[in-house]
Amino acid sequence: MLVSIVGLNLEDLSVKYIRTETISHDKPITLYDDYEFIVPLALNPFAVKGIRHENGEIVIVEDPDKTYAWKELRRRRAQLLVESDWTQFPDVSAKMDAGKKDAWIAYRQALRDITVDVKDPLHVVWPVIPH
Repeated sequence: MLVSIVGLNLEDLSVKYIRTETISHDKPITLYDDYEFIVPLALNPFAVKGIRHENGEIVIVEDPDKTYAWKELRRRRAQLLVESDWTQFPDVSAKMDAGKKDAWIAYRQALRDITVDVKDPLHVVWPVIPH
């Protein structure tokens, strides 16, 4: 089974990094530092944070700001794809030169890949619309 492990910044309990690890009955999870935590399977590892209980225990919980940001990122991506659909119609693309056609294909692919390439939905660099 594949699990996500986050490394936390112990000052503000934000996620410093994410790694994945395969575990099984004969291979336990290895946490390398005191600030590494297993993300519950129901949570997106890119939308979590740590909270510290009064007893000092740290647990991983959903970060509502990042969860909302991921939803907005996907909504905006869908909107930009719809707004550029016209570039893929055969009669339009037939009139484009190869460079312009390639630019639109690359732009639309970058939009599709944005949820893979972006690690923090609060800091997104959107691809530039071809002109």
